[in-house]
Amino acid sequence: MTLPEGIFKITNLERLSLYCCGINSIPKEIGNLKNLKYLDLTGNNLKKLPKKIGNLKNLKELTLTYNKITTLPEGIFKITNLERLSLDYCDISSISNYEIENLKNLKYLSLRDNNLEELPKTIGNLKNLIELNLNSNERLASLPEEIGNLKNLEILSLDYTTILTSIPCTCKNLKNFDHLELRSSNVTTVPDCLREIKLSFSFVYFDEGMTLPEGIFKITNLERLSLYGCDISSIPKEIGNLKNLKYLDLTGNNLKKLPKTITNLKNLKELTLSDGKVTPLLEGILKITNLEKLSLESCGISSIPKEIGNLKNLKYLSLKGNKFEELPKTIGNLKNLIELDLAINKRLASLPEEIGNLKSLEILSLDYTTILTSIPCTCKNLKNLDSLELRNSNVKTVPDCLKEISDKFIFDY
Repeated sequence: MTLPEGIFKITNLERLSLYCCGINSIPKEIGNLKNLKYLDLTGNNLKKLPKKIGNLKNLKELTLTYNKITTLPEGIFKITNLERLSLDYCDISSISNYEIENLKNLKYLSLRDNNLEELPKTIGNLKNLIELNLNSNERLASLPEEIGNLKNLEILSLDYTTILTSIPCTCKNLKNFDHLELRSSNVTTVPDCLREIKLSFSFVYFDEGMTLPEGIFKITNLERLSLYGCDISSIPKEIGNLKNLKYLDLTGNNLKKLPKTITNLKNLKELTLSDGKVTPLLEGILKITNLEKLSLESCGISSIPKEIGNLKNLKYLSLKGNKFEELPKTIGNLKNLIELDLAINKRLASLPEEIGNLKSLEILSLDYTTILTSIPCTCKNLKNLDSLELRNSNVKTVPDCLKEISDKFIFDY
């Protein structure tokens, strides 16, 4: 398409989106829009930008994703007030060593899915940068030591950087650093020098029989760890060193047991072990008494130990898609429980009367509990209950004793 004449005469324009317009070039008159703050050029056929783009001194956000740009346009480096720059899915193979440092107000830089082999040392001059996304740069072999100068950096994304093998030790200087993403990267070791920083790791690998990267369990300030879909069969006892861990996701693995040291995770708030084989694992889990959220979906669990009642801080419990026939009476001890998901437990025949003790319960899901035929009358005590879900269950009527909460029942015939 041809851009409408006159756009570039609206000198008070603050926002301009030319998203997926199929344009091949931007006229030099764009430099007239000196009040422009937001410019989106996503999904075009641009190979370059006019030098006049550098006149946009008030521009805060520039998006050039899905274009055919091979090097960063010269004019961009003159937009010194720029705070967000997105150049995802272009063909960028290099970045000027000297000019990137001009963007001293940049807070967010995304260079996802390009052909970068390295970053310039001057990237370390972007002192206000909070997030740097380098995902899917499959030729990126190393990071410069100067990345450790990004004192405000919080998030560094390196997913699918398949030949990157290490993280510079200078990252220990990143005092605000709390999120490092390394899904399907080739980083197999976490250097000891990073153990002193507070960090959230998200490792997701799809290689069978992978070994966990060395050093993870030495980062004692670690608060979040995701090992989703890693196909691992065991967790080393050193996991017990992570005494500040608050979130742990072990979904989709082949774990047959957890080390006894799992009980050292006294600060753990959220644990997800779905899509695994965790029946023998429950003993240790049920000693982590500060847990607030526990997901054990589709784990083949045939019985729930009475020790479930020890988790008195639990707010969310999902036991969806398992094989147990009943719940222990101690389930009633979970006074802080807000949501209980028992859906798709096709062998669940009854609920204990003690379920009426869950005074904080707001949501009870019993969808697809196909042999469950009744709800205990004690559920009338659930004063905070907002939703009792019975889609495709075998409960067809609301018993007289529960008429006062009948508006909470959700059926689907």
